[in-house]
Amino acid sequence: MSRRFLRGFGAAALLLFLLASFTPAVDLLGSLVIPDRPAERAEAIVVLGAGGIAPGGGLTDSSLRATMEGVNLFHEGWAPLLVLSGGGGPLLRTEAETRAKFARQSGVPPAALVIAGPVRTTREEALEVRALLEPRGVRKILLVVDGPGAVRAMAVFERVGFEAVPAPWSESVTIDAAPEERLTLLRSLAMEAIARLYYRVMGYV
Repeated sequence: MSRRFLRGFGAAALLLFLLASFTPAVDLLGSLVIPDRPAERAEAIVVLGAGGIAPGGGLTDSSLRATMEGVNLFHEGWAPLLVLSGGGGPLLRTEAETRAKFARQSGVPPAALVIAGPVRTTREEALEVRALLEPRGVRKILLVVDGPGAVRAMAVFERVGFEAVPAPWSESVTIDAAPEERLTLLRSLAMEAIARLYYRVMGYV
């Protein structure tokens, strides 16, 4: 590689870093891909996996916040069922089972809880939730999912037969966000773009 090319590449990388960190460019991009619509009444609230199990056996911060959002929606009467999903953890209890324990302690009746088996991907979650809810005749679900992943999650669940409504729980980044927040959002958006491309190629959406 020539020195001119390396200098140009370095300058472009620096410019991208400055734009992403100190301008609202990433905020505006995020507002375009993160659904911004109010929650709708549904037949079930589905909380997708979000962060898994912490090393100590409890929920990670992101998983706990998502679970709390689902519990709050249930108590507010948005749906009569609360479906908790999530993968395996370092101990015997899965993320979904740990979430269910928290939900019961938060006043959700055991009869209103549906606990999904261990899953690793959004596609597996959709198939597992369909197997659990289809016998109950549930078609319309309220998805509690991290903002950048909401569009893909809705498409995946709709592909397997649900009418999916988003309830993004991650906090939106505003135009006065700190550089660290903007860079975190940019990373999430980039990872989600790759995931959406993969899901499209595989025919999952």
